[in-house]
Amino acid sequence: MRKQTENSDTASWRTEVLVCPQCGDRLEAGTGDRVFTCKRCETGYELGGDGLRELKANHVYLGWWLRNRPAGPAGADDERIVSLPFWRFELAAPQEKPSAEQQARVPAEVRRQISERSRFDLSTRRVYAYLPAFRTRNLGSAFEAAAAITDTQPEYELNAGARSNGATYGSREAAKLLDAAVVYQAGKSPGLALTGFCRRRPPELIGVPFEVEGGELVEGVSGTHLPLEEIDAALLDNRPD
Repeated sequence: MRKQTENSDTASWRTEVLVCPQCGDRLEAGTGDRVFTCKRCETGYELGGDGLRELKANHVYLGWWLRNRPAGPAGADDERIVSLPFWRFELAAPQEKPSAEQQARVPAEVRRQISERSRFDLSTRRVYAYLPAFRTRNLGSAFEAAAAITDTQPEYELNAGARSNGATYGSREAAKLLDAAVVYQAGKSPGLALTGFCRRRPPELIGVPFEVEGGELVEGVSGTHLPLEEIDAALLDNRPD
């Protein structure tokens, strides 16, 4: 991977080859990628204004995903299965009770779902918020995908090693977009409404399997749908392990 750096003496730009701090191998990423993995040691990195930051990165174990699809198992070699990068934020209990003003912004039915559904019980389990790490042509599609997976809370079984091709949003940008998704969807999404009340631990990147069905990409466990026309065609080359 190459990073543009400025030479202060000549005010010109030069290209710098980046290498993995862990093993010294050359780092490679696609055009526009902000997050990537060393192919030799599988350490995940994010490129920001302050240089390389090591990050936690995993992918959903394909065998688990195939077994847990409500539609039934599919073949692991099915060419319709692709992996899309998502940021996953672990939620922590609020430091103080949400204010009456905050709670008033959330419809009573959504508040009831949060209190009654055990998958949102922060006292007994880990609860996560999800946001696509890739760009969609319509930001509303990304927010709807965030709500669908966050509401479902699938208990993904993860494998080490990121599948980050196409991750164009860095973690800080993703955190701001997640705030926007909360505003956009919290009126009907219990998971994102809860996200708006909670502290969030630093996110990890995960690769989530999707299946091409007609004109859509479908995540078979949560039922999340993304229109194919909203997705960069290069993402369709991502194959999960």
